[in-house]
Amino acid sequence: MDGLHAAASGLFAQQTRMDSIANDIANVSTAGYKKGRLAFSDLVDRSGTMVADAGRSFQPGPQLTSDNPLSVAIEGPGFFQVRLGDGRVALTRAGDFRLDGNGEIVLNGGERLVPPIKLPKGASASDVAISSGGVVSVDGKKIGQLELVDVPARGGLQAVGGGRYVATAASGAAVKVDSPMHQGLLESSNVDLGESMVDLIEAQRSFSLVSKVVKMQDELLDITNGIRR
Repeated sequence: MDGLHAAASGLFAQQTRMDSIANDIANVSTAGYKKGRLAFSDLVDRSGTMVADAGRSFQPGPQLTSDNPLSVAIEGPGFFQVRLGDGRVALTRAGDFRLDGNGEIVLNGGERLVPPIKLPKGASASDVAISSGGVVSVDGKKIGQLELVDVPARGGLQAVGGGRYVATAASGAAVKVDSPMHQGLLESSNVDLGESMVDLIEAQRSFSLVSKVVKMQDELLDITNGIRR
């Protein structure tokens, strides 16, 4: 039974790994997305493998030129703050901003900035200038400030989808930081597609091998039960 349990835990670990890699690949084009990390360890009380979420890799993704005048990339540490639909404040590196129907600057998913920034009536996205310090102005007049925050332990942030994260007790509370920002650039995902495909193939092969071990353990149990009879 120990052998069967060890093999089954290996199957679960490799399935979890494949799911994580597949999620990374699906978000390779998501602005500001950070690839997942898993931790594997031996079970102390019995034979087998334990897998756990080790948070995200917050290495910055490449900064690409964008034809969206409201795109902003962060150079160095920091996150933008946005308001989720349930009222929570989320952190994100995705700077793919746009204007909603009320002229307010929002993320591509519709989440409002914290604090909110609204353009004067009649102004368009092409009229907006964003300084390296985050000052948002229209026709030379300041209309708002892009504020950046960071947390003491980014690995403790909870992912809520689409490159958005919320602070937890493990991450610590968000505090303001001053990092340069660049208008007209957009931080892309930090997922390396080629590396992820290699990892996925490796995980699939490992899953297949462990499946054979499960089958072998099952056959051994059948033999044992036959001998007892």
